[in-house]
Amino acid sequence: MRVLIVGEFDPTGYALRYRDWLGRIGVEVKTAVRDIWRAEWAGHDWIVGQGQTQGLREYAASCDVVILCPVIGQVWSCREGEFHAHPEPDEDGMFPIDWGAVKHKVVLCHGSAILHQHAERYADLYRGKGWTVAATTLDYRQRMDALYLRPVVDLEGCAPAELRLPGAMLMVVHTPTAMNEGLYFSRAFVEMAGRLQGVTPAVFSGMSHRKILRIKAGFDAAFDHLRGSFSINSLENAGLGLVNLVGLRPEYREWMRANLGTAPDWPHVENMGDVHDWIVRLRDDVKQCRRWQERGRRWFLEHWQPLDVARDVAKTLETIVSGGCA
Repeated sequence: MRVLIVGEFDPTGYALRYRDWLGRIGVEVKTAVRDIWRAEWAGHDWIVGQGQTQGLREYAASCDVVILCPVIGQVWSCREGEFHAHPEPDEDGMFPIDWGAVKHKVVLCHGSAILHQHAERYADLYRGKGWTVAATTLDYRQRMDALYLRPVVDLEGCAPAELRLPGAMLMVVHTPTAMNEGLYFSRAFVEMAGRLQGVTPAVFSGMSHRKILRIKAGFDAAFDHLRGSFSINSLENAGLGLVNLVGLRPEYREWMRANLGTAPDWPHVENMGDVHDWIVRLRDDVKQCRRWQERGRRWFLEHWQPLDVARDVAKTLETIVSGGCA
């Protein structure tokens, strides 16, 4: 199977991770972007903003699947606003691709403030154009009635966190992709955790992925956000052996149990009050903190290994190619 992933940029390197790990199981994946977000994710096959287009049109036509990541790169996508106020990459000629010649077109929704505001309408937009709608998070999967393409999480060989030591303060980290209060609840977390004695909260953002992983491994627990669905950041937290505190709606947890045969083994959180109560509980009970650290990491190792996720994604793409998904 041959796959092309295109988008204005690759916000968390997830397209490159698909290329890497799907390639290890025999699926050829190439990536094309307009611009590079960070130097660490510069290794794309085509960067059209730098004039790299040779062979892209021909490759797209030869692919079994072309995946487009929309609603992510425009200046306004980092804040709420008007639906479809800017043409998407398949509409404005950003990539020299003959979309009519593409065998199977998949729109893969990963996230932005504007998409979060108008998810259902973007799903209707692309279904109306004949695309298959997919998502990397459970909230978009639910809201858009989309296929779920699990994101590959690569800890890049980073050593896991040490289990919290008796008598040590509880150290809780928050590493949002961007300092956007509406998406990440950073200010609310710092204000709440900063009032608790025996707790050391910290926020880091805007650093390289490898550096963030190393920083996170020095903490006991991590808060991600309260949007109701975990993210790559949440999965990294669990994989590193931190107690993962992220808002997860009960219906998403049950969907995972019913459709994936598992649900995350970390504390049940839906609001900031839950985060407060869990931090107090973990602060006051070192043994419980250590148990949750072990449980989250064990779940990640058993259910979210990169090769296992890649195989799952490949099966879904094969189903699309065979005509089993609308």
